[in-house]
Amino acid sequence: MTAELVSIGTELALGQALDTNSAYLARKLASIGMEPSYIVMVGNFKEHIREALVTAMRRSEVIILTGGLGATELDHAREVVSELTDSPLVYHEELMAHIEEFFHRVRSTPSPEHQRQAFIPEGSVPIQNPVGSAPGFILRHQGKAIIALSGIHAELRHMVLSAVVPFLVERFGIRSRVHSRLLKLTGLEEPLVGRELGEIMRNAMNPVVGLVAYPGEVHIRLTARADHREEAMSRILETEAAIRNCFGDFIYGADEETLENVVARLLRERDATISVVETFTSGLVCDRLYRTGEPVLKEGRVLGLVMTDTQDEGKDRVAEHLSGMIRETTGASLGLAAVSETSAGVERTSLWVAVTSSARKQITTSLMARRPEVNQARAVAFCLDQVRRFVLAEGPRAGSLGPCGKASVTS
Repeated sequence: MTAELVSIGTELALGQALDTNSAYLARKLASIGMEPSYIVMVGNFKEHIREALVTAMRRSEVIILTGGLGATELDHAREVVSELTDSPLVYHEELMAHIEEFFHRVRSTPSPEHQRQAFIPEGSVPIQNPVGSAPGFILRHQGKAIIALSGIHAELRHMVLSAVVPFLVERFGIRSRVHSRLLKLTGLEEPLVGRELGEIMRNAMNPVVGLVAYPGEVHIRLTARADHREEAMSRILETEAAIRNCFGDFIYGADEETLENVVARLLRERDATISVVETFTSGLVCDRLYRTGEPVLKEGRVLGLVMTDTQDEGKDRVAEHLSGMIRETTGASLGLAAVSETSAGVERTSLWVAVTSSARKQITTSLMARRPEVNQARAVAFCLDQVRRFVLAEGPRAGSLGPCGKASVTS
């Protein structure tokens, strides 16, 4: 079974807006075992929409259009579907009544142009839109299902949950569902994670194992298909156990957990607070801790400290001094300091991170390629992970991997 998503909107094609609708739809379809084979983006021009729909109808069984259902003459989705399926547009009084009711609720009046939205192709099943004025529709044509939805995200979400998912499950007799689990690592590079996971990824068919890399993190997604959630999660947990046995404490969390949330929770559970001095990271460590909503950040300072390659020694002591100073002056349980050096003519940035308490200290170094667009994010992840390890008393480095291999840490 092939599904195709066609997003209509010139603002999307020009890169002026993100296509959040397709991402949402893809997740929802995957959750019922219907993974989209194609995602197409097209400007709001009638001929372009026609070409996209002709192609989609040739290769896909389910075609979902988003956008192009507005009240203006520039909204062409209804007309294109009508023409390509030889299904004349038919006026529906109940749809017009819904449109008028919507405008009444928002204390406004529909314009004459809004009558266009009450026309849908003959034989279509209307999809009500209680949070907007543009109804959608489902048209079955020559064994295919053409579904047209509002391009406004809040309206689309309601249509998908109330009408699209139930229709697809019933129409195609879908029984199996897809369930996922996301394991999140920090402190290892994607190539190393992929290499260590090689055998698991090659042999795991259900669940399927995949990787996504972000600055400073690697996420491992486990996706299983089964008739029941319990069966899918049983498959996932078996593979997850093998992965955790391999990577150990490089895995900091799962699913919706973030590195800063994990750190903040660990501090809160110990009634601990932290104060931070940042240079290279420009306050981003503090920002992420603050946004967790946990009352663990005592104070944060950003210094314009710049180190050069003329300072050959003592960077670790500078970081340690700043960490101890901010901790003592603010009365925090922990102090964190992150300072950096970019050497002239060398495509590397060095980062020194010190975490201290009244009883002990931990100082680590990370080398990063000189890529400003990602280095700050990588450095922030490194800082947060050092706090996590310090609080857990695991030390600055995990040292080695489990049975699937051994590796040193790279940042």
